[in-house]
Amino acid sequence: MPCAVHLLAFSLFAMGSAEFLPAGVLISAFAVGVVIGGPPLAVLTLRRPRWTTLVVSQTMLAIGVAIGLPAGDFTVLIVTRFLCGLAYAGFWAVAAVAGQQPGL
Repeated sequence: MPCAVHLLAFSLFAMGSAEFLPAGVLISAFAVGVVIGGPPLAVLTLRRPRWTTLVVSQTMLAIGVAIGLPAGDFTVLIVTRFLCGLAYAGFWAVAAVAGQQPGL
């Protein structure tokens, strides 16, 4: 194959990687929040009312998204994605149990 074809392939790979890199970083920040927040939040919310915990975690997620969406700073966006991951972990810890028991 001509050298130009290899150069074009490499260029497309580099441009595609540059396009998806920020999304991967944001998804990773969210995932780290879920992994770090899951176990402690499951224990901390064990004796709390389920409904209150679900509403508070959903509110935290909404606030994180509302702050992160218009953020002009990538650091703010990363931090809000991490906090959204924590909120998601808290919600999931309660919802997984609440969905199996009647009377939320």
